[in-house]
Amino acid sequence: MDLKGLLAVEEKKKVSFFDYEGRFLSSMEGTYVMSGWFEEGFVPWGNKKRYGFMDTTGRMVIEPAFEYRDLGEFEDDKFLIGGFFAGGLAVVKSGGKWGVIDKTGEYVLPCDYTDIHRVTKYNELLAVAGADHLFALFSPERGFLSDFECTTISFARADELIHCRKGTLTGLIDRNGKEVVACEYDVLRILNDSIARVELNYKHGLVDLKTGELLTPVLYDMMIATDYPYYSVFCGMERGVIDRRGNEIFPCGDAHVTPAGDGLFVIREGKQEKLIDQAGETLIPLQDGHIEPWMNDLFWIIK
Repeated sequence: MDLKGLLAVEEKKKVSFFDYEGRFLSSMEGTYVMSGWFEEGFVPWGNKKRYGFMDTTGRMVIEPAFEYRDLGEFEDDKFLIGGFFAGGLAVVKSGGKWGVIDKTGEYVLPCDYTDIHRVTKYNELLAVAGADHLFALFSPERGFLSDFECTTISFARADELIHCRKGTLTGLIDRNGKEVVACEYDVLRILNDSIARVELNYKHGLVDLKTGELLTPVLYDMMIATDYPYYSVFCGMERGVIDRRGNEIFPCGDAHVTPAGDGLFVIREGKQEKLIDQAGETLIPLQDGHIEPWMNDLFWIIK
């Protein structure tokens, strides 16, 4: 068995470990199960009921004391899944409850919790659920950063704000557990460092990630990003335009307004089209034709 840096040879009720050059490292009596892969120099290793952690020399560093995370399936085969180390910590399960250990086997959090999962890649932040299955944000270095009040706390990439759901509504918290955007929306999508798009009862709007305040009312039936610094917005069948900060450029109305460049827009009314600037000045009038953006403020005129 290849353990990525360690070879395990099973014979009867004994497992011997060798390096890739064939040098003997150690051996164990009994029947063992590998339930993961090497991460940070440790692999989950144990019997069919409990696992511990073995290092790259084949030495059992942390004795089997933890219950398997789950029973996975791959086609017709079943396999046991153990924990793994990230940032020097591993999430483990014992007595049906979850906790966190370090590489010495000491508990950072005792196995007293109904669920624990990573919020960041290297376990700098964890989501920890109490008896009522509500989550709090936890830092191994700083302790609990928020109350147990989130239905879910999602994984976040580097430097991102963290999605927190309360009941059916979602919002954002920062990495100190402080609420940034209140959990008041059905859907929330971060667009960039300063703005998120929100949805409530099938209506759309924008929210400022610095203040948590709405940049637009949540009233648009549809909001479509364009190639320019604008959104096309719809109120029923009427179309308007807002900029990326939510400022209204053209209110929803009967005219068909389409962003055509930075500060340029095509307005269609009946068979007439015209290219205008943001001040409303007509730059190209056109009857019975079509104005199509091309590149670098150049346009196709189609008649």
